[in-house]
Amino acid sequence: MCGRYVVFTEEENEELIEILSGIDQRYKNEARQVKTGEIFPTDTAPVITGGPGNSRSLHLFKWGFPNYMKSSAVIINARCETLNEKPTFRKLLSTGRCLIPASGFYEWKAADGRAGKKDKYLIRASASNLMYFAGLYGSFSDRTGLLSTRFVIITTGANRQMSSIHNRMPVILDKPGATAWISPSCTPEDSLLRPYGSELTIGRVG
Repeated sequence: MCGRYVVFTEEENEELIEILSGIDQRYKNEARQVKTGEIFPTDTAPVITGGPGNSRSLHLFKWGFPNYMKSSAVIINARCETLNEKPTFRKLLSTGRCLIPASGFYEWKAADGRAGKKDKYLIRASASNLMYFAGLYGSFSDRTGLLSTRFVIITTGANRQMSSIHNRMPVILDKPGATAWISPSCTPEDSLLRPYGSELTIGRVG
């Protein structure tokens, strides 16, 4: 599961600066602002989609598909193992693949010796200050009929490092994988939706 992630703006990361600048430019005439720092479900956050010739488009989408079975809940993750079994996800595998840029993500683990307490951990890619999560996006109407574009983060089983914290993790794509994932000509393959193969940096927060 991935229930929170983070976008650090204080770090000098050229890729992230370019993404955020592009978002600001695109939405400069709208009353919408980029959410950075800790990102929560239902927040509006940067998302990247693909186009012809490996072109990319920047957007602000809301995190979480509506859960029409539960009025107050949203669906924030999609398990890679069952994407083809869920009608909504199956359709979006062809028409709605996206990338979610992030500096890292948070996960919680039961605290040693403190019943009922959990420690919060920040997980980042050791080799880079920026991650790209595989995601799906689509347009949905809420219960009032308001239409909005939303995204979910695809998850997979935990890799060796992450398994000490949680049994799931976001699908983190390297640069070639990120390009392939949002390419219109790409046929999504299981080889892209796998546990992260490089080193992670994991640290307790607080």
